[in-house]
Amino acid sequence: MLKVATAQFNAIAGNFGHNLKIIVSLLEEAAQKQVRLVLFPELSISGYDLSLVEEGRCSINEKGDGLAYLLNACRRLKIYAVLGVCIQREEGISNSALIINDVGEIIGIYDKHYLDSSEKEIFLLGKQGFLFEIDQWVFSVAISYDSYYPEHAKEMTFAGAQVYLILGAFIKGGYMKVESNYFSERAIENKIYILISNYIGAHSGMSFSGDSSIFSPDGRLMVSGNETMGIYIAELKILDSVQDDNTILISAENITTDIIRDS
Repeated sequence: MLKVATAQFNAIAGNFGHNLKIIVSLLEEAAQKQVRLVLFPELSISGYDLSLVEEGRCSINEKGDGLAYLLNACRRLKIYAVLGVCIQREEGISNSALIINDVGEIIGIYDKHYLDSSEKEIFLLGKQGFLFEIDQWVFSVAISYDSYYPEHAKEMTFAGAQVYLILGAFIKGGYMKVESNYFSERAIENKIYILISNYIGAHSGMSFSGDSSIFSPDGRLMVSGNETMGIYIAELKILDSVQDDNTILISAENITTDIIRDS
């Protein structure tokens, strides 16, 4: 079994110091409870504010010193973290997920594949998937709108993923709701665990719905955060009801995404 957590908090847009302080405090809480990995929302380090992104106030250089505090925390706590960031590259800005291991190394970067109409004007389009392992469990990554497209999860599952991590920025009244059964259906369809991390509260003129959740491969809602700040924990284990049925409704020729796997 592997203990994982999804985190939710109220970010302040553009305030890296505030957001990172909360992120590290949640990692500390998770480490005390022997959690191996914590998932955070989309653009969790900067908050989700496209106007600030356009002004250049939300971007980081993943090779710079700005992430030292976070990397040191993961190393000190011996914990994995998956967080949302804006990364400044030569060709533009990406809406990305950083995957940090338990010795404080960035082992992968995933760029959002499916951008909404506003994001297309700002961010580079991601083209590669990313898989990584913890104790023989295989994880994949999606960012918010990616999860609107069932084929994204199917491709990751076909490539070997057992856990699908969604960095969310889902608003109140929006399409993606835990109670809609959408995520439960994706879990059943692909026979994978699904973790969703979302914001609570409001920033940048948007009210976020919380409900950070974990679903089991049989579609069961294992834990949900409602609208309270904190970490929400579940233990991953192979379920008898799904372990003997590895049917995935996609074939190799249907995979259009280049998928990188951390070794």
